[in-house]
Amino acid sequence: MLVLALAAVSILASPVRAQTSAETRAAADALYEESGVLMKASHFNEACPKLETSQRLDPGVGTLLRLGYCYEHIGRSASAWSAYNDAEASARRASDNRADDAAARAKAIEPKLSRLLIALASPAPGQTVLRDGTPVDPGLWGTPVPVDPGEHVIESSAPGKRPWKASARIEAMAGTTTIAIPELLAGIEPPKEAPVAPPRDGASGSVQRPLGFALVGVGAAGLVIGAITLGLDASKHATFLQQCPTGVCPASLEPQLQGVVNSYHTLGIVSSTSLVAGGTLAATGLILALTAPTTKPQAAGISPLVGLGYAGLAGRF
Repeated sequence: MLVLALAAVSILASPVRAQTSAETRAAADALYEESGVLMKASHFNEACPKLETSQRLDPGVGTLLRLGYCYEHIGRSASAWSAYNDAEASARRASDNRADDAAARAKAIEPKLSRLLIALASPAPGQTVLRDGTPVDPGLWGTPVPVDPGEHVIESSAPGKRPWKASARIEAMAGTTTIAIPELLAGIEPPKEAPVAPPRDGASGSVQRPLGFALVGVGAAGLVIGAITLGLDASKHATFLQQCPTGVCPASLEPQLQGVVNSYHTLGIVSSTSLVAGGTLAATGLILALTAPTTKPQAAGISPLVGLGYAGLAGRF
């Protein structure tokens, strides 16, 4: 049946064409023929976009009939109904005998259509409604409109009001789904972000250089602490060696010298840590200070300023 139906549409496929270039018609014909091959293989999801493009390039009754047939097979009943209606209108304008076929196809689909009614409780001045990102004409508000089954997103906004948004799942069955848009609440639009001016020459240097000097200061303090603790560590170690020249103390002296041993071990850790950290910070700060860009003051100057109806000088000092 599918092959016979496609053949019937193809036989009557001499489109009522507008004046288009030969290359454009050739591209449209190629897409039309390719869609037929895809539809015979039941690849309707791939065929429909090709038919849409073909119709856009070179409108024709035959293309609309095949497009409606393709839409039917992917569940887009409202789109199929619309395509058949357009095909009928085009055919009747051209006294094309395919008008009755298109009308019959549209009439067969109509009782099965799913419809969406968008109702507004209290429209505000300047209020707009979008369905799936496309504006809905105010004349259609409150009217059941055929839509393809599936998920549909409804949005509404108005000046000085908070925007509203909802989604509706339209089932593939005859009937009307109503989306009621409540009265929009007063609100304030979010403030626009102020443009950020680019930094002037030397702005980054004005921060980098002080930061570098600060790190040098902290690093120097660490070096001083390391040097002091290193001296104390050496003193404690010398005291230990005076009592135990060989590095091994008699058992009788161990309790007395335990505090000295603990002290020079702790001081050794503090001094080494302070020296390493202080040296690293000081070196980093010095690099930052030396590599900071220098602010270049603009040179003073005067340039002529000439315009329609006036003349003068513009200066920079």
